[in-house]
Amino acid sequence: MNNKNVKVVVAIILIAVNILFWNIVDRLLIKVEWGKDYLADSIVTLVHNIFGIVVFLLLTIKILKIKVGFGKKNLVRGIFWYGLVMCIAIVVNLIIAYHKPETGFSEAFPYVVLTIFTNLSIGIVEEVMYRGMIFGVFRESFGEDKKGIYKSVFASALVFGVVHIVNLIIYPTLIVSTVTQVIYATNIGVLLAVIYYRSDNLLPGVILHGLLDFVSSIWICFASDINELYHVDSTSDMNIVFALVAIGMTSPFLISGLWQLRKLFNKQQSVGNEVSDT
Repeated sequence: MNNKNVKVVVAIILIAVNILFWNIVDRLLIKVEWGKDYLADSIVTLVHNIFGIVVFLLLTIKILKIKVGFGKKNLVRGIFWYGLVMCIAIVVNLIIAYHKPETGFSEAFPYVVLTIFTNLSIGIVEEVMYRGMIFGVFRESFGEDKKGIYKSVFASALVFGVVHIVNLIIYPTLIVSTVTQVIYATNIGVLLAVIYYRSDNLLPGVILHGLLDFVSSIWICFASDINELYHVDSTSDMNIVFALVAIGMTSPFLISGLWQLRKLFNKQQSVGNEVSDT
């Protein structure tokens, strides 16, 4: 096994160890009641993610020696052009998740701020882990040619999707819901990997990822009893039809990612042909 393949194995093991570690920590240190309290659960999630950001940035850059693009480069283009489908999905999710506000903005403001930071931290840690590290090691292993990039995009997206299987540990009866989440997370993962590849910058994906999560929970902040709306102890699985609809709604992410790669590589091939003709 060459060094590049070793990096792939190490990166996947690190993801698995991270999941195992936090499941143990949650069981041993986190009180069950905290998971039912929006404020407590958000703070725990925020602390967890900040720790994960630092650890995985160090592991990716210092141990695995993978370059992570993070800054202003292609930021606007990455968000509004490469990530156009995600921008549309954010607006749609904001509308779909709407709940009539029961409190004023001043009362909801602390929860809104906490929700912003919590979801932004989710965007950062997951983009660092799955695009910065996982996509990065697959690119090194598969190469920078057309075939290699396609493989890297799909492989990293599949890892991102499959890790959601761990939700069965918490909700073992929600099989259809979990499988659905695996599929639509994979679809989203394809587009996020393409955005990172095209922009060479994690920040567009971080912002889009964080906003997509944020708009799904923003209206909870305006509930009179935020904990009641936040904590739904669901034991009934998702309906098959609804699952198919949910998967279908994320198919534009997959389509957009594949279309962008196809267009990009066709353009590169055309340029290459013109150069060879001259």
